[in-house]
Amino acid sequence: MLSSSLTCPQRYDVFLSFRGKDTRRTLISFLYKELTRTGLRTFKDDMDLEIGRRFSQDISIAIQTSKVAIVVVSVGYPDSGWCLDELVEIMDAERKGLIIVFPIFYDVEPSHLRRQIRKVAKQFKKHEEREDHQTVVSWRQALVNLADISGQCSRDWYLSFRVFFFFFF
Repeated sequence: MLSSSLTCPQRYDVFLSFRGKDTRRTLISFLYKELTRTGLRTFKDDMDLEIGRRFSQDISIAIQTSKVAIVVVSVGYPDSGWCLDELVEIMDAERKGLIIVFPIFYDVEPSHLRRQIRKVAKQFKKHEEREDHQTVVSWRQALVNLADISGQCSRDWYLSFRVFFFFFF
């Protein structure tokens, strides 16, 4: 975390957090187009990350200097250490009152994330074999905290997206 980021001006209106291979060419493509069309400065990490690549300082700064984070949790999101690192950073910024978090649950049930059952349990079992205990604990807590925020399920995300912009922008 960057202490200087607290004094940085807002660089972005929206930070998009998503698992690329699950949503990049569908939902994220649409969201990004709509956000930028309305003039919102939107951060979207388009890099195809190499296995083993870790969270970057640029991403951290982008999160800390955004007004809103739209977190699109798909089936593969909890599989990605990168996504979970982003989520920890986002939820920390939300806890400090620096960012508003708007979750979209894309073909996943928030209750499965909150209780970490079914596929999510299997994904975290793999993480426990590869990552240190404290990292996994922080990932689990961030996912629970996100699932506790009232968000939208994929079947009604478009309507929610419109309502969201009416109130926030």
